[in-house]
Amino acid sequence: MKLRISPSLVVGACYVVAHVAAHHSARFFEVSPGVSVWYPPCGLALAVLVLLGLRFVPLVWLTNVLTAWFSGELSQYDAGVIFPTLITANYALAAVGLRSWLLPSGMLWRPSDTWKFIGVLLLAPLPVAVFGAGLLWAWGFVADESVLTVAAQWWAGDASGLLTIVPTALVIGSLVVRPEHEPECHVPRMTLRRGLLAAGQGLSLVGCLVLVFAFEPLRHYHALYLCFLPLVWIGLHHGLRGATLATLVVTMGGLIGMHETGETRYRVVDFLLFELAAVAVGLGLGLAAVHGILRSHHGALRVDSVEGRGCTLTLVLPVSTGRS
Repeated sequence: MKLRISPSLVVGACYVVAHVAAHHSARFFEVSPGVSVWYPPCGLALAVLVLLGLRFVPLVWLTNVLTAWFSGELSQYDAGVIFPTLITANYALAAVGLRSWLLPSGMLWRPSDTWKFIGVLLLAPLPVAVFGAGLLWAWGFVADESVLTVAAQWWAGDASGLLTIVPTALVIGSLVVRPEHEPECHVPRMTLRRGLLAAGQGLSLVGCLVLVFAFEPLRHYHALYLCFLPLVWIGLHHGLRGATLATLVVTMGGLIGMHETGETRYRVVDFLLFELAAVAVGLGLGLAAVHGILRSHHGALRVDSVEGRGCTLTLVLPVSTGRS
């Protein structure tokens, strides 16, 4: 008898492992005790809840609790339970809003929804940042004059994690959880030309990051915008998947560069603005490329969603009459 493993179980297991690894990696980007400029676990949690639904809320909550306790960052029992509960509830509500409003299928399909999606990702961390900073102040962990600073840093770290992780996790996770949403099409055979093109695009992306952080004049003027050139190139050639992966590489490379040059604390706002622009460009170009292909073939995309029953995506293409 052949053992069949549920795709949801695979995604859930991957989430737990990735959450633990991401939580520990965030320590490299701390700007104050316990607050990081980049906190990816919140992005993983939101992506899992959007893809798999609210039945995975207990898994997200338990993972948050165990991570908080085993990391030894919280000294009070109440903090080890209240914070994970607050964080889980916050992003569960955000997932409900995304699923019912923008992402009934777990994926973005219209370029016009890009800014709405980014707006939700920016607003989602605000409640947990405000309440979390207030609790730290009430328990005596934060001084009166530092409450607003801690809240702002908390929001920036979570927003950065959401912008970095959620788009890529949704694109990759949907291939496992909802493979039926991927239209069956012919995958072009890899040729030497295509391989060289992909290698050149990857090298240009990494090369721009190296230039920005290796040369003082570029670093002084915060020239991360140079990375938009290869990002646009990749988005136009590879659509949504390539654009989201390229955006992840750009933001991760920027974070590593700031950490290595010791500028993390002083460039939080600059990096968040750059990350916002990179995600907007990546998602916008990726979706525009997909819709451009449909339009060039005189096709259309129809999304039909019924609450509680799921979503149906229909690609409509004209029938070819053929020519002799």
